[in-house]
Amino acid sequence: SFKIARDSWENVVREGEGLHQDIEQQLIALRTARPSSFEPHIYKERLQAAERIYADVKAQRESLVSADTLAREAAQRAERTSSDFRRATDAVRRLEDEISTLRLQRSEKETEATKRRHKANTPSLDMMKQQIAQNIERNLAQAKEMQKVGQRVQQGDPDYLRDGETRDGKIAELTQKLAQLKKQHQQLLQQQSELDFDPVALNSEAARLEDEARTLGQRAESLELERLTAERTRTESVAASSHDTQDARAAQERRDSVARQLSAAEAEARRQLAALQPMIQEQHSGWQSLLARQKKLDSDQSRLGDRLEESERSADTEAQMRAAFAREVDALIDGLHGMRAFLQQVGGSADMPPPAAVGGTSGGDPFAAAPGRDPFA
Repeated sequence: SFKIARDSWENVVREGEGLHQDIEQQLIALRTARPSSFEPHIYKERLQAAERIYADVKAQRESLVSADTLAREAAQRAERTSSDFRRATDAVRRLEDEISTLRLQRSEKETEATKRRHKANTPSLDMMKQQIAQNIERNLAQAKEMQKVGQRVQQGDPDYLRDGETRDGKIAELTQKLAQLKKQHQQLLQQQSELDFDPVALNSEAARLEDEARTLGQRAESLELERLTAERTRTESVAASSHDTQDARAAQERRDSVARQLSAAEAEARRQLAALQPMIQEQHSGWQSLLARQKKLDSDQSRLGDRLEESERSADTEAQMRAAFAREVDALIDGLHGMRAFLQQVGGSADMPPPAAVGGTSGGDPFAAAPGRDPFA
């Protein structure tokens, strides 16, 4: 069992030494290993350049958001002032139309009042009425006479025919004259109807029309003041709308400029990332490989720790077995000495010389190991 313990301890020691050497080689390899084939400072510079570009892209995106917000706000202000301008323009146009309508109505009423006063103040009105009445009576008399002559001619009375004149021709002539008289009668009745008025009522109506014309004029003057106020408002709205429109256009141009810069920066970032991607992949694969080697090293270190603990346990076991074997050897020596004494007593050989010491030495323990040597090495 002592031999088995010592062999086990030696095996553990040899295995631990092999693991230790392997670990030293792995450490040397890890110290000199690189995750990729290119220089670390080049990769670092590329990464820093990409980070700067992406930081610039982020800043420009924030600028674009801010510019877009400002552009929308400016557009909303421009739309509000433009709406105010349109409303002011519509108000001015409405007031102008209403003022024009009122002035036209006033002019019409003034003209109508003038006509009525002129008609009410017609000179010799009674004489004109009497003359028209006489003309109507004369017209009627002539018409009756023409009808009478026509009847006689139709009856064949020769007294109403001139020499060489036929009845049909005479009847046609009389019909034409009768039509003229009828037309003249209508005109006379129209004139009589026009002169059939009350001057006092016409003057009252003319006064009413003049009052309405003055009211319309006052209303037009009031609306003219409103129009002047609306015109001033429209002028102010024009200036504000023009200013806000220019601001909105400038804000939109700034927004478009930032958008173009952002597009160029994003394109540059994509280009640099595409160029950096193989390096990143190689670096990632290299670090994965190094991590795998590191994990193996950690595993070997753990195994080495286990072997050291096992070596300590084996060394303790070997020391215990060696101590036990030494005790057994001491017991054996004591037994042999006792046997020797017994043989001397039994054989009566009191003069027998003592046995020679093992190893050419006199006295002492023949099984004692030489100093500094393992007796079982």
